[in-house]
Order: sequence, then structure tokens, then C-alpha cells
Amino acid sequence: MPPRPRLPVEAVARKNRRVDSTACFLLAICVVRHYGWPHGPEGHIGEFSKILGSLATISLIFMVVTKNTSKLVLAVATYYLFEEVQTVVCFSWFINSPWPVSPGQAVCSAKAGFDIGRISICIAAILAWMLHEIGVKDERPN
Repeated sequence: MPPRPRLPVEAVARKNRRVDSTACFLLAICVVRHYGWPHGPEGHIGEFSKILGSLATISLIFMVVTKNTSKLVLAVATYYLFEEVQTVVCFSWFINSPWPVSPGQAVCSAKAGFDIGRISICIAAILAWMLHEIGVKDERPN
């Protein structure tokens, strides 16, 4: 009986026996994010899903920052780490001690008493402007 032909994936796996830790980490993040939500507290599945999404984003931000430590990447990462930690804290607090939230209102903004999103979008716009300006400077002739 002739030997079974090897699939390209098998050839790569045999050549590189070491498992890529980034791939394992990414798989773990995605599995927990995608399949973890039904295990949240009863009556708060949506909030728990939001927490899992933020934790996944935090993990991915750390993954990017370990590969790229430019000042701009660190600035964007720092800002969005703050945003995602805020989401985890806010929704965890809401699950443990709910407060009134009007339809269409953000949960965290309802607790703060003002629209947090207005500040957040301004910071994101400033970061986008900084990225644009650096890109434009790179394209200008010397």
C-alpha cells in the first residue's frame, strides 16, 4: 500500500514542531469571547458579553503592544485600554448593583450623569488627526 500523501499543513507542522504561542493566545481569546457569554449571570447576559468583548480587546491590545512599541501605537493602546477597562468596571458594577438606564442611553453615561461618549470621540478624533498629520509629513518632499 503506497504511503498516504501529506497535506501541506502536516508538512509545516512536522517542520515547525513548536506551537506558535501567539496563535494559541489568539484562539483562547476568541473562544472565551465567542462561547463564554452564556455563562454570565442570569439576567445580565448582554452585560457579561460586553465585559468579555472588552477583555478580549484588552488582550489583543497587549498582544499588539508587545510587537510594536512606537509612541503612536502606545498612545492609541493607552487610550483604548482606558476605554475597555472603564467598560469592564462599569458593567461589572452594573451587574452587581444596577441603576436606571433610559432607552438609548449608555450604561456608563447613565451612572456618570453625562455623555461620556462625547469626550471619548473627541480623544479618538485627536488621535486620528495625529496619525493623519504624521502620515502627511511622511509624504511631503524634503
